[in-house]
Amino acid sequence: MGSEDGFVVRRSPYFTAFQIVTALIFLGMGIYALGWMEPPIAPGRAPPSPWFLIAGSAIALVVVGRRALQPSTMLTIDRNGLTWSKADRTIRWAKIERISLFTYRATFYLNVKLAAGAGRVETAGLHLIEMFGSAVTGSDLSIRLTGSDARRDSVRAALQRLMPATVTLAPDP
Repeated sequence: MGSEDGFVVRRSPYFTAFQIVTALIFLGMGIYALGWMEPPIAPGRAPPSPWFLIAGSAIALVVVGRRALQPSTMLTIDRNGLTWSKADRTIRWAKIERISLFTYRATFYLNVKLAAGAGRVETAGLHLIEMFGSAVTGSDLSIRLTGSDARRDSVRAALQRLMPATVTLAPDP
């Protein structure tokens, strides 16, 4: 995960496995409810709620399955800057003004405020929660690290070790 030259944040295989098992449990509950509930609303028709449970679980399995096939490296922090899997390029330290770590409920963010004149960082597939994190903190980029193997204190230690003095690391709230 971390070395003297860099720090890598990867997707947690345990969290992915937990999501898959949870979706399978809900899928089983929906299938079980189809045969267990009585009497049906009309002869030959089951109540709609088991079908919603089955459909929602199937959608969750597809989403989690697609996410499991994505690259496991989410973020790399090294002497060059931040390399985010969704960004079009490495964000150099010279282009970063401030970094803060932010936790809202169970979601862990690394927020990046770019320096004036740094230009825009194009991102692929920005998540709604990441847009929310940017809006709440007033940052240019909000990197969601929930579901990764990184913890707040290890990310903070890596940032303090690898970033130059020109970048400000906001204190913990």
